[in-house]
Amino acid sequence: MRSRHQLTDDQVANASGALTATLNRQQWLTDWLAHAMIDLERVVMNPDVQPHVRFFLKGGRALAYLFGRPQDGANDWDSQVLIDPDLPADEWYAVYRKVSNRLLVALMRKKAEFYSLLNVNAAALIALPLPVGVPVDPFDDAAPDPGAMPETPAEDSALEDEEMPYSRSCKAELIDVGMPRRDTIECREQWTQLAHDIIRPTEGMPIPGFAYYIDEYLTMVREFFAGEPRAQAKAHKRIERLAELFARDGAAIAILDAYQRIPNGILQIAAQPVAAFAAGQLPPARQPLHYALIELLDQFAAAYEMDVEPLLAAQFAEFFVEWMPQAEALAGQDARARFRLSVDAGPMADAIGFGQWLSGRLQAHVAGRAALIAAQREAIDALIRTLYAASIFDQHSELELQMAIGGSLAAALHAEYEHARGAALEPVGKVTVGLYYTDRATDPATAIELVKPLLAPFVDPQPGALFQMDDSHPGRLLLFAANVEIIEPFGPYQPLVIEIVAKRVRVRPLISFIWGFPVLSLRDLIIEYQTRAAHVVEFAMRGVLRRTARSLTDMLMKVRQ
Repeated sequence: MRSRHQLTDDQVANASGALTATLNRQQWLTDWLAHAMIDLERVVMNPDVQPHVRFFLKGGRALAYLFGRPQDGANDWDSQVLIDPDLPADEWYAVYRKVSNRLLVALMRKKAEFYSLLNVNAAALIALPLPVGVPVDPFDDAAPDPGAMPETPAEDSALEDEEMPYSRSCKAELIDVGMPRRDTIECREQWTQLAHDIIRPTEGMPIPGFAYYIDEYLTMVREFFAGEPRAQAKAHKRIERLAELFARDGAAIAILDAYQRIPNGILQIAAQPVAAFAAGQLPPARQPLHYALIELLDQFAAAYEMDVEPLLAAQFAEFFVEWMPQAEALAGQDARARFRLSVDAGPMADAIGFGQWLSGRLQAHVAGRAALIAAQREAIDALIRTLYAASIFDQHSELELQMAIGGSLAAALHAEYEHARGAALEPVGKVTVGLYYTDRATDPATAIELVKPLLAPFVDPQPGALFQMDDSHPGRLLLFAANVEIIEPFGPYQPLVIEIVAKRVRVRPLISFIWGFPVLSLRDLIIEYQTRAAHVVEFAMRGVLRRTARSLTDMLMKVRQ
């Protein structure tokens, strides 16, 4: 670009966007790029790196394929390579080198092909009128890349001349291949979501499945109701897009999967009222609303692990059903009036706003449980010390089982030890103790049986016992409060206080000793939080887990300095 005046970054970005859109709207180039994506997938998915690698198209282009309208895509072809983050580091980087080298060779060949194709079609390109502004992209509401930063165009002195002394280079983006690092939370989250959910609905193009897009758009709408500034500009389009997603046949399968994951204790209370509430809407609004409510039930149940807390699940379901009819008033943002939403999208948007309100109540409930844990810390500390002092965890011998505190209590102990008072951590709503082993032959149920007798002094029917034991879950012991508690906003129930879980791991975790307690090392605790965040899609809880992982990473960096 040349000009008599100083060129701004916005002007260069707009010119680059217009050039990208102009090129990507040429049918000859679109056809070639579509075939190029399939070719790149073949290169990436070589049998010698399977089953540890995935390749897919993402962004607005992928969304166009999901809706069966690939011809409507107007932006560059963003793609992603994922490598299984659970691979040991040496194996992961060996796969990374193979895939990267093959991709570089393939992209160099594609570059040569593109120049040849460009030469053949040069006359047609030259004859095109100059673009005025950036054409509207019907799929520009797709989720942005995690951590992506806008690119600042570079100065280019080679283009300068006397009449137009100011020059900047602009470029058209055609193919972009991303590959998140092994140690990033994005890599772990995307692998968890997509390792088994890449579909080919249109012309064989690999793209994320419906469940991924439903979760992404529901999250982006939740961001709007949470008042996040970045979510405001495209909120209208994203609400309408989610309603459109729910109307697709492929969404029904994803919603059925979500429905089947919801604990029976919640379904017994909420399934019929939710269906009746949706049926009371105008016909176009029924399915999007019903699907959104099912998604919310599934997300909250998974985020707060209600499958192992039936009493909490029942309290939550009753609260959900009680307040659901007031969804429009509780939504917090008057999305209907603000955006003039379509008939099918309005009630669905209110339901998601209700979900944001409900999330706040659940976070307050966790804070209340944390206060209960704090009041019982003396008894909890005594129980943990009794477990660790037992002969099966004797520090002077090599044993198959290794015990360590994990989860929120481990994070709190590290923060206390490192004097990280401002760390954004998950509240200690329950205490998690892990029993780690590496041998495939080890039976987790047997591991649990080894520790059960050690808990006898702390559980009913001992006089004054604070806990009741539930050993009905294989490989897990649950200790609930012996007394009924009332923790807002729910009615009386017995909350889970301590869980003891037997876990098989590839490599034994490193252990830190803090105030005499065996605690997962910062490195292993970060991985634990990244893994939990990867399995939780509920907006608020995932945010809590991500922030905790970041705070722990900051502590680890401080320790290493």
